[in-house]
Order: sequence, then structure tokens, then C-alpha cells
Amino acid sequence: MIKNFLFYGSFFFIGLFFIDTILELASHPYDFLIAIGMFLGFVYLYRDNKESLFLTFKDTHQSNLDDIEQQEKEETN
Repeated sequence: MIKNFLFYGSFFFIGLFFIDTILELASHPYDFLIAIGMFLGFVYLYRDNKESLFLTFKDTHQSNLDDIEQQEKEETN
């Protein structure tokens, strides 16, 4: 538990330093796009973990599709 916290915490701070350095080099409209791209890239790389944002959104979407399908069945009856 402590190892994981230190491991991911150190990568978090390295990532903050990296993002800060990149954003200082980019001009205004591009720094926001770079930050969004990096965030989406990190979400994509973390997609296989069971607690990832990707799987959370996927599960929510599937749940919504199931609800819509159930409502359509109820309306036809």
C-alpha cells in the first residue's frame, strides 16, 4: 500500500513538473491543447486498470444503453 502510494505519487509529481515545463515553452492557444492531449494520453495508457476513468465511462455508457433497451421493451408492452 505504501509502496504504491509512493510509486504513483512520485510519478504524479514528475508529471506535474513535465507538464509545467512543456506549458512554459508553448504559447497560449497551444498550451491548453497540449495539456488536454497529455491528459487523454494518460487516461488511455491507464485504461486497463480496473479503477480507471476509461472503464468507469465505459461501464456508465453500457449501463445507459441497458436502461434505454429496457425502457424500449417496457414501451412496446
